[in-house]
Amino acid sequence: MASSSSLDQHEHAQHPSANGTDTNEVLQDPSANGNDVGLQDPFVTSIVDIFGSNHGIEIPPVCVFSVPRFLSTSKPEAYSPKVIGLGPLYHFRSPLHDMDKVGIARNIHDKFNHIEFQKLIRGLLKLLPSIRACYQMYLTDGDERIACTMAIDGLFLFALLCHRSRYNDALTPSDTLLGLLAQTDMSRFHRDEILAGDTMMLQNQIPIFVLKHILQMECSEQLIIEKNLPRLLLGYCKALSPFKVVNKYPDSMALKRTHMLDLLYHLITLTEHELEILIDKEGRDKKERKKEESKKDEKKKDDVSVEYLQLGPTGVLDILSGLPLPEELKKLIELVKVLLGLPWSLLLYLSYKAGVGDQENLMPTASKLSDVGVKFSPDHIRHVRFKRETASVKLPVIKVNANSEVIIRNLMAYEVMFKPEVSSRWVFREYIREYIQLMSGLVKTGKDVKVLRDHDILETARYMKDDEVAKIFSGMREPPFSAQERADHFNWVMRDINHYYNGLLKIKVRKFIKQILKLFVTILLWLVVALYLFGSVYGYPLVFEKSKSFCGSIISFVPSKLVSFSSTRTSSQLLSSGRPSLTPPT
Repeated sequence: MASSSSLDQHEHAQHPSANGTDTNEVLQDPSANGNDVGLQDPFVTSIVDIFGSNHGIEIPPVCVFSVPRFLSTSKPEAYSPKVIGLGPLYHFRSPLHDMDKVGIARNIHDKFNHIEFQKLIRGLLKLLPSIRACYQMYLTDGDERIACTMAIDGLFLFALLCHRSRYNDALTPSDTLLGLLAQTDMSRFHRDEILAGDTMMLQNQIPIFVLKHILQMECSEQLIIEKNLPRLLLGYCKALSPFKVVNKYPDSMALKRTHMLDLLYHLITLTEHELEILIDKEGRDKKERKKEESKKDEKKKDDVSVEYLQLGPTGVLDILSGLPLPEELKKLIELVKVLLGLPWSLLLYLSYKAGVGDQENLMPTASKLSDVGVKFSPDHIRHVRFKRETASVKLPVIKVNANSEVIIRNLMAYEVMFKPEVSSRWVFREYIREYIQLMSGLVKTGKDVKVLRDHDILETARYMKDDEVAKIFSGMREPPFSAQERADHFNWVMRDINHYYNGLLKIKVRKFIKQILKLFVTILLWLVVALYLFGSVYGYPLVFEKSKSFCGSIISFVPSKLVSFSSTRTSSQLLSSGRPSLTPPT
């Protein structure tokens, strides 16, 4: 009976209308009948806040993700911070919960001396729906705990950016921030290379808009927010970037990025031409916002003309199909849209694969390509290609140091999880991930590293050996892609290189000689095995001993690359275990 009573109570708790109370009334008035359990649940409260936060608070897209397992299994330590945890995911994890960080944050807060720390927390509480929306995973901590965490970590990160700026010229000696932070002790952190890698981990990011709001509440100087903060972010990202980045990136655009890893990715993958378009578009938007209401139609036309540059063919056709055009022209547009929608890269790849096989796994290394006269020259990461007429490979310059592998791995993870707007909406390419797959084929030994360094493609730290650099690239090689993933630009580059390399007369002759030697050694081994068996069975001791010693000397003399695995294995088995009881006759 006790269990029946508890079951009834559970049903009444799940269905408030069973007590004669309307469900909508309970949701509107949580205190009805004393039952306010639903909206007191932290998860429900946070979701309701996100849905209801339309009063001047913009909900950003998800930007802090869990690293996919297929990326993290090969090296999980590259995605978890070792020195400093930033944000609610790692702040309280030992040994990342460091009181030195709290002391630095307090020092910065006291030097600003603008508001009380409790007021800073209350100000961040208003941003909690936006902060929670940035994280792919649900944050189990309470609102006050998250706001306090963001305040401490945000102030610490700002101090770190300021002190690192002394080494990347983001601040000049006359800047007020240097005087403000002169007495802050960062001796334990500011030169820590592991810490620099921690700040660029995908799961260890603080949204930039949180930093901006903290500074807006902490200081009264608008110059620090509009000028110094973006310069600090840009200087920090450029100093840590493994790749060449665009120049003259606008300060206002830096503050619009979601976090530092997103800003770094944008700086790497954005071309100078695209940057000019974005700057021009931003300038037009500012001018158009100042126009009178009567000129809205002209503003829309200007916006559409700029958007054509980013929509891609499918987007332009979508706009054309909505215009009052003749029926025949509309049918033609629909036909073109269908043709563009076909997976041409996959179809071409599948038709091409039948004749090529799995040659991308046999791609010649950089040293082998250099031996046949292939040159390497620097270019943008989105312009990687092989030029057959000049026998040259265009590759981006990449710096390899203690932080490079961690930063590259997290850039790849972010690229997989989030599709940045630098590419058009009808096509998306994982530039960094594809490039690393290409490099893992080119770089396999220290000799390959030396070749690329001599061609100004690789910039390695002086304390790193060439073999260590080669291991970094081989360690980032992922499991084989699916057919769709392999139908990309970089694999076409790999196949172009293979075609050129395998088509050279020198390589053809070398492969032909190798095949002939393989055939010759295989036939010779089988003849010796036949003589060995003949001598052991029919009683010819001289033939038995000579064939045995001759066969053993051939197996030990011939290079393993010239003897097929199956032939060697078969011969050895016959010699050692074919007839164990037979002995040469006396």
